[in-house]
Amino acid sequence: MKQLLNGFSWVLLVSAIAGFVVVHLLWPPKRNHDSAWYESVEVIFDFPFQLMATLLRTLGRWLRCDSDF
Repeated sequence: MKQLLNGFSWVLLVSAIAGFVVVHLLWPPKRNHDSAWYESVEVIFDFPFQLMATLLRTLGRWLRCDSDF
């Protein structure tokens, strides 16, 4: 908790990213008979991964297009 209040922690950043990746890889595939509870939990766990993946892809495309100038 002290690290959260006093500054940046690489360990915390790497463990958070690793946790999102692990949850994304271990989460079962989408099925038609999923319950509303399952869907809400899936959004909580999958949204951060999808957001980070989209941001990194966008950054990669932006840097790749920027190198053409």
